[in-house]
Parts: sequence; structure tokens; C-alpha cells
Amino acid sequence: MKIKVVTYVIVLFALLLALFPFSPVQANGPVVTPTPPVTPLPPFPPLPPPTSIMPRPMPFPEIKYHRVEVKVEGQVALTRVEMLFVNRSSMMQEGTYLFPLPAEATISSLTMWADGQKMVGEILDKDKARQIYENIVRQRRDPALLQYVGSRAVELRVFPIPPQGERKIELEYSLVLKKESGLIKYIYPLAGTSFPGQTLKEFTLSLKINASESIRNIYSPSHEVSISRKGERSADISYEASNLSVLKDFELYYSVQDGEVGLNLLTYKTGDKGYFLLLVAPPIEISKTEVVARDVILVIDTSGSMGGIKIDQAKEALKFILNHLNADDKFNIISFSSSIDKFANSLQPISEKGKALEYVNGLKAAGSTNIHDALLAALGQLSSEKTSLVIFLTDGQPTVGVTDEKQILEAGMKAAPASTRLFTFGIGDDVNVSLLDLLAERNHGISQYVRRNDQVQPVVTSFYEKISTPVLVDLALDFGQIRVEDIYPNPIPDLYLGSQLIVAGRYRQGGETNLSLSGKSYGKKLQVNLQKVSLPSKAEDASFIPRLWATRKIGYLLDQVRLKGANREVIEEIKSLSAEFGIMTPYTSYFIQENVPMPMPMLTPSPMPFFQGAPSMPLMPAPRADGAPGREGKAGAAGSAAPQSGAPFAPSPSLSAVDQSQQAQRLKQSQGGDVALAPQVKVIADKTFVYKEGKWVDTAFKDGMPTKEIAFGSREYFQLLQTHPEWGRYFSVGDKLVVALDGIAYIITEGSTDLGTQIIKQNPVDQGQNQTQGQLNQLPTPEPGNTGVDKNSSQQDEVPSGVENTPNVFQRMWNWLTKFIRR
Repeated sequence: MKIKVVTYVIVLFALLLALFPFSPVQANGPVVTPTPPVTPLPPFPPLPPPTSIMPRPMPFPEIKYHRVEVKVEGQVALTRVEMLFVNRSSMMQEGTYLFPLPAEATISSLTMWADGQKMVGEILDKDKARQIYENIVRQRRDPALLQYVGSRAVELRVFPIPPQGERKIELEYSLVLKKESGLIKYIYPLAGTSFPGQTLKEFTLSLKINASESIRNIYSPSHEVSISRKGERSADISYEASNLSVLKDFELYYSVQDGEVGLNLLTYKTGDKGYFLLLVAPPIEISKTEVVARDVILVIDTSGSMGGIKIDQAKEALKFILNHLNADDKFNIISFSSSIDKFANSLQPISEKGKALEYVNGLKAAGSTNIHDALLAALGQLSSEKTSLVIFLTDGQPTVGVTDEKQILEAGMKAAPASTRLFTFGIGDDVNVSLLDLLAERNHGISQYVRRNDQVQPVVTSFYEKISTPVLVDLALDFGQIRVEDIYPNPIPDLYLGSQLIVAGRYRQGGETNLSLSGKSYGKKLQVNLQKVSLPSKAEDASFIPRLWATRKIGYLLDQVRLKGANREVIEEIKSLSAEFGIMTPYTSYFIQENVPMPMPMLTPSPMPFFQGAPSMPLMPAPRADGAPGREGKAGAAGSAAPQSGAPFAPSPSLSAVDQSQQAQRLKQSQGGDVALAPQVKVIADKTFVYKEGKWVDTAFKDGMPTKEIAFGSREYFQLLQTHPEWGRYFSVGDKLVVALDGIAYIITEGSTDLGTQIIKQNPVDQGQNQTQGQLNQLPTPEPGNTGVDKNSSQQDEVPSGVENTPNVFQRMWNWLTKFIRR
């Protein structure tokens, strides 16, 4: 029996040797051959020692929707927030939710509910909130929360959310809004209320204002809002979006004042560069006696290419305008193809509207396109005594008569009275874009384009509704003894009923002055004055103004290149502004040279909102801790999204002429919240950062600047932020960056890779609420090189000389086999 067992063992051992051949031990001196001979196993590398014991993170709960309702009575704003959390994981989720509060908010009441049950929440003061923020930044190596250093927060214990369950959180607080320079400002901290890497499925914000005085200007520099006015003293503002990947705080300015025109000034200045933003708004209602009579001429292309649905929709647009003329207006209709046809030889009173509608119904498409003669026929009927409106619709190029673009422009300029407002509509993609753009620009109008798959009627009718009642025309600004420059839009356009004018410009030497806005209103001269206006030598609140100004200037410069030809000085200025403010143009190719890494899955929790507590709390892989942008252009906290629908971009030579014109118009008319960024760019307040060579670099950084290197998360790092809490918004860009502040370039380096582990051991976030985490923090951390095997243990098997003590299955088999044979 024993022989049979030995035979089996030898066969098994032979098979092992065949599968895993080993080299014999060699040594200097005489060879010692033990009985029986032993061939040792080769050493296997030990497993690396564990550095810490951490719970395995899981995905964050999903925020199914985020809804905000704000009611402003006087200057008291009541904000109600409702969020629905969904646990998509197979584990229970619970923790603490931190909601950032506006830095200067005066909280008069705070109420919270979870699934209808009233909850107790704690308002953390600035110091306590800062300590929590700093601990989170240390643990997660994610500086995004630094933008909230210096502000308070609400701490709310979230009830356990079962697997695949939901939990609705409602938060309500009221605050007193401050009024400065005649403007009231409201901020909602949207950037800090979602999880990293997640797309916010649904977000809605509605804000209702009821004021004791007339509401004039309403302006959001952060978002494209919809504004509905219900009388002089109330307004509804709304914003809706879905699938948002990057969030930024919602900001809204509005003014209340009685008078004919609302006039408000915002300024921003650091160093020698000063910027201003002027908001101008008329009343939203006027009496019929104040409506000024105008001459309106409708010019429609009836060439063969307009056949089918285009001519039908154009005719419907003309009929809409005819039905919405004012009682004292005069009008005429001119149709053109190869030749010119007029509804009447002269301007007609509104009583002839019925015949005009019949004339429009009888229009048919045939022939070529004689733009020159049609333009002169329309302009020849106008007078310089009152404001005249020409609406010019065409779908093609001039093909008969005078076809040279320069000659048509010169003839139009000579024939048009100074009071002419010419608005051009290009239908389709085959129009002469530069001709239509220049005709509108030189005659105080704008050009519009209806693309191939768009409908003509809604575009034209919507536009006419906006310009049907001019309130202020021939506008001029006077800043007294203060010198201003680079004002956009230029020239300043007319102001229409229900609209708002936003003017951006620059100044260098600040001071106090009297500001006046003059023009003609309802046929009479009007001047609005702001007495003792201050353009300060330092103002840092409205940090969005410089980039808004630069966006508009780039739009005008690109138009110069597009319409007048390339010019080296203009192109260099475009490149300089684009690089400084991070605005995409065809001349700023460095934005796409940097190979930006994709976000790597990291087992780090979210910066904000933050769930403190149970280690079983599911956490999703967050974006890179260095803040590097990803495939979709997610720019992290306070960053900006990748190009979204409708966002203005600089024209690209690869685009069609219509595309270039439309996008240049969007840049020129930008209001700030509609400007998208390249994925390699982040805009934080007044600074622009570009991702280069693995770090975010401030565009204000120049070679030769004095530098100071600081390790991310170090004591010196946080001491600097305690001294300058306002710098936290810049440091939130990433954990590797270069930022120029007060003449010094601070270079933030990666710092210690063991920082997070050290802080977890030394500073448990919430020991009271997280007993399991506290127990984990008390576990001993193995020393480097310790494999976890007690070298002095009596249970260790002996091994032959020359065989390394390595715990592995083959070594144990060899030890057992040797002992068995010896017995």
C-alpha cells in the first residue's frame, strides 16, 4: 500500500516538474548532495503591502430632478428647492448632504422635509463649513469645493435610501437681497448641488418678482432665461434644461425704478483695465397716443427659386405684418424677380390694407433676381422726416440688372435717408450673405437667415413683433469727463418696446461723472441722466463683464475679416483676445493642440453635495482629481460645458457663409450666459485657464513673473486660502495649476500621494455618525515590506536551505512532499 502511495506521489511530483521546471541550486566550493536530492522552487515576488483599508465605493445616488421656485416680494426672496434622489445600486445609501448657501445671504428662516417629514438641519457658520470643505479637499484630492470657502452651508442628514428606492428632499429658505447701484442681485448656488460625473436629468428654475416700483432691467449673465412681463411691477423669469453635464451658479440682476427709461451701470476693474456694462430698458406698456407713425415697405423676392412652400410662407409673413401695422402707419409692397412690381406707386394708408392682402395672395414665383432695382424702388419712396422700416426678403444672388455687390451697396447708401432701418431676410443657403449683412449693418438694421429646413413665417413674424414699436432711436452715450472706448454694440441700436439694451465697453481712468443717454422717443428728443455715477478704480463683483466685452469685440473683428478681407493687425487682435479670455476662433488653434486626458475612474466621493458618513455609501467614479476635462468637455465645478445647442462660436472657414454670419451675430449680440467654451478651457470669475502639459495655466501668467511653488493640500496651501479666501474659486480649478495673483505666479504641484490616507486616519469626517468608519480608522496600517506573515510563527513549515520563505501553493506542496518521502 505504501509503495502504491509512493508511486502516486512520485508520478504527481514528476508531473509538477514537467509543468514547472526548476533550476538546481549552485554554490561555490564542494557540492553537497542531500539524500534524497532536493530541487528548490524559484522565489515568487511577495504581494505589495496594503497601505490602508478602505470601503469599496459604489455609485452616487442619481438626482432624478432638481426644481427651484423663487418668489421675490420687495427685496425678500423665498427659495424652495426640491430634489429627488434615486438609489440605483443594490446597497443601502445614507449620509449627510451639504447645501452651500450664498456667501452674503441673510437667512431669516430655514425648513426642510424628507418625504413629507419635517427634518432638522444645521446652518454651519463660515469657519465650520471651511473646516469641512478643507477636510473633503484633503481626503479626495479634489479642490472643487474651494470655491465655497468663506460661505456657509446647510448640513442635512439624509435618511437611508433602500436599493432602487427614492428619497425626496425639500429645502426652503428666505433671504434679503441687497441693492447696489440701483440693481438687485439674486444667486442660486447650482454649481454645488450635483455629483461629479453625473448628468442632471432635469433642472427647472422659476422666479417670480413682485415689486413696489416699476421693474425695468432684468438680466442674467449666467443663463439664457425666458422673461414674461405681467404689468410694470411684476415679472416671471424661467430657465429649463435637461441632461446638464456641467453646472454653474444661477445669477440674476434686476432694477426697480419709476420713469420713462431704466438705466443701470455695472463696473469691473482690476489694474489698469476697467470694464462697464450699461443696461437700458423702456417701459413695457405705452398708450396709443404715444405710438409714432412710421413708413413700412415690404420687399419680397418672387423669382423662380422662391416657388413652392417658400413663396407661400413668405406671403403669410407679409400678411401678418400688414395685419399688425399701427393705425397711423403708411405702407407699400414691392415684389421683384427679373423686373419690379409695386402694390402702389406711393405709400398707402392703413385703410388700403384689404387691397394689399389681395395683392399678396396673387403673388407667384417666376423669373430671375434683380436686387439692385428692387432696393432702389423701396428706398426711393422714403422720407427723412420720420423713421422708416424696410423689410427685404430674398433667397438668392443678384442675377439680372446690376449684379456687382459693391455697386449695389453704394447705390443703396446714396438712396437711403438717415432715418431708414433696413432689415434683411435671407431664405435658404444660396443667398449673397455679405451683401445682405452689409446692407443691414449700414442702415441701422440686422440680417436674419431662414435655413433650408426652417419655416419662413414664424421667423419673420416673431422678428417683426420685436421691432414693431420703437421707443428710443438714434441713441448716443456721454460719460462726461471719463474717457470710454471699445463700446459694443457699435453703433448703438434702437430700443424697442418690451426689449432691453445691453452695452459693454472699457475705461481706463476711473472717477465720478454724470452719465447721459440721449435719443429720440416717440418723435421727441429725450435724455436720461445718471448723476454722480462712479466708475471705480477697483471693482470686482461683476467679474463676467470682461469676457462679455471680449466676446462682442471678437464678433465685430471677425465680421471685419469676413466682410472686408483679412488684415494682419485685426487677426492678431482676435488671437490675443481669444487666448486671454478662452474664446474659440479659427485663429486660436492651440486650444486643440493639447492632448487632454480622459477622466479616469477614481474611487473618490463627490466634492458637493457631499455625503458624509457610512462607508457603505455608494460612490460613483468621479472625474480626474486634477480637474482634467473629459471627452464631453466636462470642466468640473464652476466650469463651463462643451458646445451646446445655440451657443455662439467664432465663424470657421469650413462653415457656409450663412453659418459664419449667424455665428458672428451671436458673438456680437452675446449676453454672457450663452457663450460656450472649448473643453480645454475653464473660466473662473475674471480668469481663464487653459489645460497645458498636464496642468491648468492662467492666461494671465507671463514668463519672467516671480513664482512660488506650493504642494496641493499642504499646510501652506490652506494657510494661503485662509489669508485670501477669495482665491478659493481659482484654486478650485484643479490640484495642478499655475495662477497669477498679486503679481506672483503660484504653482500648485501634486503634493504627497499619501495625503488622502493620512487624513482619513487622522481626521475621520464624521465619527459620530459613522461608527464603522471610525473602526476602520483604528485598524493598524502594516509597515512597508510587511507581507502580513509572522516570521516567528511556529506554524511556518521548514524549508530546505536555499529555498526562499515565500508563502505560495507550490512551496507548500514541495514542503509536504519532502516530509512525506522522508517518513
